[in-house]
Amino acid sequence: MATIQDVAKAAGVSAMTVSNVINDHPNVRRATREEVLEAMARLDYRVNLAARNLRKGRTGSIGLAVPGVNSAYYGELAAAIVAAAVRYDLRVSIEQTGALRENELAALSLSRNGCTTDSSSAPWAWARPMPSGSTSTTRWSSLVS
Repeated sequence: MATIQDVAKAAGVSAMTVSNVINDHPNVRRATREEVLEAMARLDYRVNLAARNLRKGRTGSIGLAVPGVNSAYYGELAAAIVAAAVRYDLRVSIEQTGALRENELAALSLSRNGCTTDSSSAPWAWARPMPSGSTSTTRWSSLVS
């Protein structure tokens, strides 16, 4: 797999110039931009999303742990969260826990150990039913790593 350094060498520019082209910075001359884009195409260069996420400190992913999506309530809740996430250009990974604490902890552990969809940690939230007699239908715990 080609690296930014490989593209820079092939285009005869610095790695910073390649980065500027990738990030569409306006301070790159048209001819230079075209040379870099041609080198990227020749080398089949692909942006390393894991590296980009580490640098930005964001993954663009949200983890959602629910007891199960086959329940009408949690299925609708998951659908609403996914719809809201799309508006912010985020992806949602859903983990079914079966309402078991050890499964909830395992979902959280996966997030903190970088085993989410884009190999970087993601915020996780989970929904649990409130004890009977509660005025709220759901208690939300938001865990941000």
